[in-house]
Amino acid sequence: MCLFRFCFVPSPHTAPILAKILMDCLSHYSLDNKISSVVLDNATTNDAMMSILKDNLESNFLMLGGEFLHLRCSAHILNLVVGDGLKVISHATEKVRDCIVFWMSTPKRVEKFDEACRLLNITKPKRLVLDCKTRWNSTYLMLQTALPFKDVFTKLKRLNRKLKFVPPSEHDWMLAGLVCEKLEIFYKATKVFYGRNHPTSNLFFRKICEIKLALRRWIHSDVEVIRTMADSMIEKFDKYGEHVNGILAIATILDPRNKLDCVEHYFKRLYVDDAEKELKRVRENLDKLIVEYQKRNEGNNSED
Repeated sequence: MCLFRFCFVPSPHTAPILAKILMDCLSHYSLDNKISSVVLDNATTNDAMMSILKDNLESNFLMLGGEFLHLRCSAHILNLVVGDGLKVISHATEKVRDCIVFWMSTPKRVEKFDEACRLLNITKPKRLVLDCKTRWNSTYLMLQTALPFKDVFTKLKRLNRKLKFVPPSEHDWMLAGLVCEKLEIFYKATKVFYGRNHPTSNLFFRKICEIKLALRRWIHSDVEVIRTMADSMIEKFDKYGEHVNGILAIATILDPRNKLDCVEHYFKRLYVDDAEKELKRVRENLDKLIVEYQKRNEGNNSED
């Protein structure tokens, strides 16, 4: 991954201004005729900006005339999906966060925390971490590292009743444990999306499909909180459903370890009776891309 430009963009950050800045950058590095796709977060301004950018780029240089020019960020979609799910247990998450802030805020409190761990014979598998509220994966890691110390927080409250902190209840810890278990599949997918040492787009489709299938299972959970969380997540996930059977499916087919069998396998589970229709759409897009590639390749050879 290369960073071409990092620049100040004066306000207001409207679609025309952002489109001009991006177009200037592409033109400066002679990339305006070499763009396949632009991956962006799901902001309304970005949608409008890409519409302007598409009009300013020559369609004959774009993949399928620009059909795949604007792609939505898979990691951001997961962030939105999980964010909606975490709202269901926000009260429990806040209590865990407050406890970590309280006991990690000064060296003296850290010493007391370590002493309580020794009294309970609890070794530190991982150090407690504080999350960033705008990044769900950091909230997942916060809950994951805090769970082994739930007895420590309770004991600290018994030993220091005058201190103004309220440890999470047993019910809060139960919710945190359940949600942590469910969010692991999202965390693993996010790690794949953020991979930089080798191509990973061929892995996204499988991860996205596994998440959708998991959400469908959770909707039938015996635990009401998990059902509510799954309901909220599915609603957000379906909003970006076309992301699954678009370019990600094609990237999977081009992986010789997967080919069309992988897409067919997941579509049959996801779409059931409509699986063949979705497969046909993917095949048609793949055929179009192959034909376009052949034409461009023949054009380059004729120039030589």
